[in-house]
Amino acid sequence: MGNAFSYLTDPDTAVAINLKCLQRGLLMFAPVGIGGECLKIAPPLTITEDALRESLRVFEEACDDVLGKK
Repeated sequence: MGNAFSYLTDPDTAVAINLKCLQRGLLMFAPVGIGGECLKIAPPLTITEDALRESLRVFEEACDDVLGKK
């Protein structure tokens, strides 16, 4: 039996988003959490604003691709 919130988790989607990010050159941690349903990012403390914005753009595009939004 899973935890009380197990019906809300979707590790397959987390993995798919993670792979889309990797394909676009954005390296992220593997999905984390009890069921692997969470995405974790950890940009360097010295990241430039341009690099941060580019990373967020790639992450957004990956999410849109996996979730079927355009």
